[in-house]
Amino acid sequence: MGFLLFSADASHVVRNPAFQTKLLLIAAALVNIGIAHAGPWRRVALWGAEAPAGAKVNARVSLVLWLGVVCAGRLIAYV
Repeated sequence: MGFLLFSADASHVVRNPAFQTKLLLIAAALVNIGIAHAGPWRRVALWGAEAPAGAKVNARVSLVLWLGVVCAGRLIAYV
C-alpha cells in the first residue's frame, strides 16, 4: 500500500519531512541489520542460555528504529 500511496502524489510526498525521516530510519535499520549479521549473529551457535550484550543492544536499536519508521509513516498524512 505504501507504494500506491507514494505513487498517487509522489512530488508532494518526497518533500514531506516525515517521509524523509522515514526513509532515513529505514536506511539506518538496514545498516543495523548488516551490523547484526556481521557481528553477534555470526556466532549464534556459541550463545549459551542468554544472548550476549552486543546482540541485546542490537535488538533494542532495531526495535527503536522500526518503531520510528512506523511513527514517521503515520505522520506523513499530517505534516
